[in-house]
Amino acid sequence: MARAFDGSSYLRYASGAPVTAAPLTIAAWCLCDNGDSGSVVALTNGTLDNEFYVDVFGGDLYVAAKQAGLKNEASGPSSFSASAWRHFAGVFASTSSVYAFINGVKGTQATTARTPASINEVTVGTAAAGGNNLSSGTAAAEVGIWNVALSDAEVLSLAQGAFPSEVQAASLVFYAPIRGSSPEPDQTSGARNLTVTGTTVLEHPDIFRKLRVNASPLRW
Repeated sequence: MARAFDGSSYLRYASGAPVTAAPLTIAAWCLCDNGDSGSVVALTNGTLDNEFYVDVFGGDLYVAAKQAGLKNEASGPSSFSASAWRHFAGVFASTSSVYAFINGVKGTQATTARTPASINEVTVGTAAAGGNNLSSGTAAAEVGIWNVALSDAEVLSLAQGAFPSEVQAASLVFYAPIRGSSPEPDQTSGARNLTVTGTTVLEHPDIFRKLRVNASPLRW
């Protein structure tokens, strides 16, 4: 399954973040419309001033570390068209090295040093408490967060259909497949569940059925 966001809906875990500083990686599958905008996945301190985020806006992907409102922001390798599932990833290799990936292809490195402070939330479809930077016209599934910077080859494997649990499993600190349950559980910890505000449940990305032809039916 997956969840769609309409500008008033989001998922949130507000009782601590699984990782609070670089290096880290955030990845998810996302379906975007032409008017897409807002946060796909974020690690935040409950404001828009300090966060690690993966955002979309007008057919472009942006990945950034933000400290006191100042960003180190990388963009994807190219713009993308609407109405297709794509794999997005943000790799935060250090405080001054950020890359944005679309379908396993990375954009240009962003190199301004930024250190987000007091990170304590995970959000999907919004960047902060109270529904700031809400996504509109997007859907998300297979959200993974690692406490390491994944390699280019590892990001590509996710884009080719690997589950987050199959890539650097020992460093995977948050994994929400998003299966339409309420709350949406983090598969790496029974103590963390994304609370659901609104959202529409969709079928799991069809691309998975194409890429994972040998996957067990139990995984669906």
